[in-house]
Amino acid sequence: MWFKKQKKPSEPGWKISTKIAPIPEETLIRSRVNKVSLLDYLRVGGQFFGRYFRTVGWVFLGGILVTSLIVIFTTPFFSLKSEKIELILEPEPVFDRTAIMTLLREFSGKNIFRLTTTEIFTSLQENIRHIQSVEKTLLLPDGIRIKVISFGPIYRAFIGDEIFLLTKNGQLIADIPEIETSSLRIHNLIPDSSGTQNTTLSTADTFLIQEIEKLWYQELPNFPIEALDYYDQEKELHITSKGTRFIITLSG
Repeated sequence: MWFKKQKKPSEPGWKISTKIAPIPEETLIRSRVNKVSLLDYLRVGGQFFGRYFRTVGWVFLGGILVTSLIVIFTTPFFSLKSEKIELILEPEPVFDRTAIMTLLREFSGKNIFRLTTTEIFTSLQENIRHIQSVEKTLLLPDGIRIKVISFGPIYRAFIGDEIFLLTKNGQLIADIPEIETSSLRIHNLIPDSSGTQNTTLSTADTFLIQEIEKLWYQELPNFPIEALDYYDQEKELHITSKGTRFIITLSG
C-alpha cells in the first residue's frame, strides 16, 4: 500500500493521506513474472554441476579409450604366438593340416587385432585354391582360432595314369582313398595359365557336369551310368549306359 502526503493551501504543514496511489498493470505483471523461487535457483545450480561433471566424465572416458587403444595396438602383449594358433578343418581329410599350420605360423608376432580374416584367407588361398572360406576367433590375449572350410570333392578324377579329387570349384587335389565319390575320366585337359599341368577345370564346366549327372538319374533311372568321361578341349561330357555312349556338349 502506498501513502501520499497532500498539502492543503489553507493549512500549514503536511499530513498523511489515506489515498492509494495507482500502480501500472504491466508493472504488477512484470513483478510477478520476474520473481524466482529458491527451488528454481537449486534447479539451475544442479543443471550447471550436472553439465560440468558430464563433461569431465566424457573427458575421463575418452582418456581411458585412447590409453586402451595404445595398449592394444602398440604393446607386444597382444602379439600372436605360434603355439597359440588353433586350426579347425572342414572337412578334415581334404586339407593338409601341416601345410596350413606352416602358412599360419608366418603371422606369428603380429597383433591379433590387426590380423584380418581377409588377410589370412588371401594368404592361404594363394597356396591352397580349394579353400572356400576362413573364419577367425580371437583367443585373448595372444592366440587365434582359425576355421578353414573347403569346397568339397565331387569326383575321383582319372587323368591318364594319375588319380585326383575334383572339388566343386574345379580344383584337382591329391587323391584321398578314404573319400567315397563318383568316378570321372578327364581327357585333353588344358594346362592353366601358369604352365602347371592338370591343375584345374572351368568352374562352370564342373558345375554343369554335376548337374547333368543329377538330371540323368532323375529322368533316366533305368539307364545306370557305367562311365563318365569329360573332354576339356571339346567341352563334351560322354555318358556310357547299357553299352551306348551319349555325347552331351557343354558349349552354348
